[in-house]
Amino acid sequence: MTLSVEVETARRERALVLPMSALRGGLADDQAEVRLERGGRVEARQVRLGLRTLDAAEVLQGLAEGDRVLLGAVPGSGRRVRADLAAAAPGAQRAREDAGSAMTNAMGR
Repeated sequence: MTLSVEVETARRERALVLPMSALRGGLADDQAEVRLERGGRVEARQVRLGLRTLDAAEVLQGLAEGDRVLLGAVPGSGRRVRADLAAAAPGAQRAREDAGSAMTNAMGR
């Protein structure tokens, strides 16, 4: 016999979600740092986190829709950088599950 149970612990409409790989340090106290591209330079910014899965985290404060968050190896604040927006375009990585759908799937389980 098999029993499957789905428990929804929380739901947020239009949540701003980032992959966990974009977050740097301090996850225990709901604070983390992300690196952004602003005007061709790297900017470090503190964010406050909400709901989390193993793959993604909701951002409650510190970011706005459209901010360019840098992933991978990122130089320090103030350094010049050129973001590869084509790699981050919708549909560019269809084979991989994006952070938003990972959050939706995990919250629905």
